This record gives sequence, C-alpha cells and structure tokens, in this order.
Amino acid sequence: MSLINHFLHRRKYSKHPASGFFVSFFKRKNRPSLRFQTHEARDRRRRFVFATLGLFTLIVLALIFFKSPYFQIQKIKTSGQTAFTSDNATALLSSFLGQNIFFVNTNSIIAKIHEQYPTIKNLSISRELPDTIMISADDFRIAWVLTQVGSGAMGRYLLNTAGFVSGPATSENAIGFPLLELHTNKKLSAKTEVLSPIILEKIQVLANNIKSRFNQKVLKFKIIETAREVHLLLDNNWVLRFMLDQDLDKALNGLAEALRGQNISKLNFEYIDLRIPDKVFFKPE
Repeated sequence: MSLINHFLHRRKYSKHPASGFFVSFFKRKNRPSLRFQTHEARDRRRRFVFATLGLFTLIVLALIFFKSPYFQIQKIKTSGQTAFTSDNATALLSSFLGQNIFFVNTNSIIAKIHEQYPTIKNLSISRELPDTIMISADDFRIAWVLTQVGSGAMGRYLLNTAGFVSGPATSENAIGFPLLELHTNKKLSAKTEVLSPIILEKIQVLANNIKSRFNQKVLKFKIIETAREVHLLLDNNWVLRFMLDQDLDKALNGLAEALRGQNISKLNFEYIDLRIPDKVFFKPE
C-alpha cells in the first residue's frame, strides 16, 4: 500500500503547477529577448544605410575623376637641363590634351618623346593636380665636335655622349671639345645617330690610356666608318691606327713593349700601325 501511495504522490508532484513554470522559465531564458531582436534589426538597417551611402560616394567620386573637366590635362611643362621646351612638349603631345590626368598612359608619352628627341635622357613624367603634366629631362652631354668628310657630304656638328648629333657646331659653341673626324657618306642632321655610345666610350678610354701611359694627349680622332678604323693624332704629331673591333688595351701593351727604353720625345713617325694583332709597324717620317 505504501508503494502505491509513493507512486501516486510522485505522479501528483510531477504534475505540480510549479513544474510547468520552471520549465517555461528556463525555455524563455534560452530565447533572445524582444529588446535584443529590436537592437539587431536596427544594426542591420544602420549597416545597410552606411553601405549604400559609401557606394553612392564611390560612384560620385568615380564620375568626378572620369568625367569632370577639372582633371583633364590642360598644360604640359618641362624642366631640367634640356632644349626640350614646354612649347616643344605641348606641340608634340597635343593628342594627350583633354585626357584624364589620372588615367593618361605615361609610357606612351615617354615613347613618343624618345622617338622624336633621342638626345634626351633621365626622362620622367609626373602629375601636378589638377590639370598639368610635368616632364623632367636632361640632354646628353656634348662630348665632341664632329667634322664629316665624305663624297658630297660635309659639315661640322656637336656630338653628344649617346652618339647623336645635337646641332651644328659654331665657333662659339665648339670651344673646348675634342675633334672627331668621321669619314662617311651618311646624311647627318640634328637628332641623327652617328656612332654607337659603345664606340665613343671605347675610343675615349683609349685616349685616356694613351695619356696615362705615354703622357700624350689626343688632339684629333678620325673614324673611317667603312673600314672600321680609328686613327688618333697625338700632340707629338704621331698618328696611331687601330681597328675598332680589336682589343685596344692589348694593342697598347704591344706598343709599350716596342717602345721600351726609347726616348719618345726624340722619335718621329708618320704613323704607327697597330691594326694587326700582336704586330707594331712604324712608318718613319
């Protein structure tokens, strides 16, 4: 009997009204409150508004950058040690005027300048907002006074270190530069490439070595283009003959060996021929 009462009481207790309250209380505890749901919805709306405003702002800025005349190229200026003036640049690059300054192709500008003005070096492009392209450039240094000798082709020009004609040589602008006589039938004019800078550097190094090893200054360089020869007139009236494609330093070593123990100041030659490898030929006056 007591066992039956135990189960009856247990069943009654399990159906106690308070038991449903505790269950529903704990279930409510696990669910987000209405206030929390309201805050979350408000945050979502706020993020949506901010994203929409940001996208709208980006579209407006893009339209300003792309379409606004405020950022269209109106002026082109130059700076640096160059004869390439702002007027030259504006005339050459007129097709770029009116383009958007942020999206203009600067590599195309550089290529066009080099095509028409090969005597320019250190070329760089920058933007000056809102509407100006700045071109910084230097001309290659003038290094020689070139005299052209050829059938029907004569003239004197300034030659820069890149091997290009920079302009005509005059009595005023040709002072102090070494003389280079070029035997060629090529038609020369401003911006013409005459010799490669490799050849010019090679003969300049040759002249420096002659000065340091034999204490003789080169007064005049003569290049015979068809024969690929270079002749050097020294201040003691010697003429040294070389081939442009030979080992010039080795040729000078052979000359030094041939002149070992000689008093150079007392030797007179019409020319010294070093064009054949490992050979030195002296032509007395």
